[in-house]
Amino acid sequence: MQNAVNFRQYWPLNSNIVFLNHGAFGACPIKVLEQQNHFRQMMEADPTEFFFNIYPSLLEETVEILCDFVNANPANMSLQTNATTGVNTIMRSLDLREGDEIILCDHTYQACRNAIEFVCAQAGAKVIEVSFPFNGVTDDQILESYLGAITSRTRLVFMDTVTSPTALLLPFEKVIHSVQSRGIDVLLDASHGIGLLPLDFQKLNAAYIVGNCHKWLCTPKGSAFLYARDDKKNAIRPLSISHGYFPDDQDEQRFLKEFSWNGTFDPSAWLSIPFAIDYLGGLVDGGWDEIMNRNHSLTVKAREIICDAFNLEPPTADSMLSAMFAIELPLENKPSNAGGFNRDPLVKVLYEEFQIQLSVIAWSYHNARYLRVSTALYNNEDDILKLIDALRNFI
Repeated sequence: MQNAVNFRQYWPLNSNIVFLNHGAFGACPIKVLEQQNHFRQMMEADPTEFFFNIYPSLLEETVEILCDFVNANPANMSLQTNATTGVNTIMRSLDLREGDEIILCDHTYQACRNAIEFVCAQAGAKVIEVSFPFNGVTDDQILESYLGAITSRTRLVFMDTVTSPTALLLPFEKVIHSVQSRGIDVLLDASHGIGLLPLDFQKLNAAYIVGNCHKWLCTPKGSAFLYARDDKKNAIRPLSISHGYFPDDQDEQRFLKEFSWNGTFDPSAWLSIPFAIDYLGGLVDGGWDEIMNRNHSLTVKAREIICDAFNLEPPTADSMLSAMFAIELPLENKPSNAGGFNRDPLVKVLYEEFQIQLSVIAWSYHNARYLRVSTALYNNEDDILKLIDALRNFI
C-alpha cells in the first residue's frame, strides 16, 4: 500500500510513549480492533443465531486462512486463548510415567516451565534442563545441548522458536528434525513465531506447535493456536470438556470442534485473525515477507547502534535475531523469576521519567539481567535514539 510512511498512525498506541515492547503482549491495529467489534456487535445482535448458525462457518474459515498462512492441515489445528494454555493442554494430555524425562532449556519462558514442572511433579517425571550461554552461543552449541540430554527415558523436548528472556532465535528446524529422528517428540513454543518468522508446519513436522497470534500477527488479545500432528492429535483433549466432546467421533473436524466451544465465551478475537493477516499484509509492498524483513533489519540496526553507543560487543550473531534483541545489564541485586506483576525498577524509571516502554528481565537461571527491545512495524530508528539518550543515565 505505502512505502515511506508513519505506520504508528495505524495503531492506537499512546502517542506520548516510545513503545519498544511489542514482544510482551503485542499491539493491535485500529482497523483490526474495529473488525473485532464488528463480530461482537454481530454476536450481541442475536447471540442464539450467532453461536448456532454463524459462528461455526466463521470458525472454519478462520482456521483455513490461518493454516494457509503457516502451511498446516486444518484438521490438526485448534484455537486457544494463549500459547500457555496450549502448553498446559498438551502436558496434561501426555501419559507421563514415573521416571520419564522432559527436556527444556535455561532460556525457557517461566509460565511454560511452570506448567511442565507442575505436570511432571504430579506424574513423578523429571524436568531435565539443558544450559547454553547467552553471550557467544552458536546454533551448533544449542543443537548439541539438546541432543546431549536425550536418554532412554526422554519423552519430550520442549523448545522455543525465539526465547522470551534472551530474544535468541533458536535453530528450531535443526533441533526438531534431529531430535525427532531419534524417536523423541518435540513441542515447539512459537509464541514468538507466527508473523515474526516464515513458518511451514508441514515441513517442520513437529509433534506439537503452540503459538500466539496476538503478538507478531497483531490480532486482538486472546487469539492463539495449538497444532498437533496426525499421529498425536487424538490423544490431545481440551482442559475444559464441553459441548464438542464426543469420544467416538471420527469426524475430520473432531479436533477443532472439541476446542471451539468449551462454554460460552467471546470468539471475536479468533474470528479477527483472517482480517489481521490480510490487513497487515496490505500495509507494506511485499506483504508479510517484507514486514518480517523490515522488522529484522531494524532490530539488527538498533542493536548495532546501542552497542556502538555504549562500547558493547554484540552478544550473538545477527543471524540469531528476529525482531527482538537483548543486552545484558549490570546486576545490582540477586534476580528472581517470581510470578505476579513485579517488574524491574529500571522499567518503571524508563517509563515514568523518559516515556519509554520495554522489558527488563531479571533471570535467575543465568544470574543475569537482560534489557529486551522489540521493533515492530510502527517503530523506527528515532525510537532507538531516544532509548539511547535515556540509557546514558544508567549504563
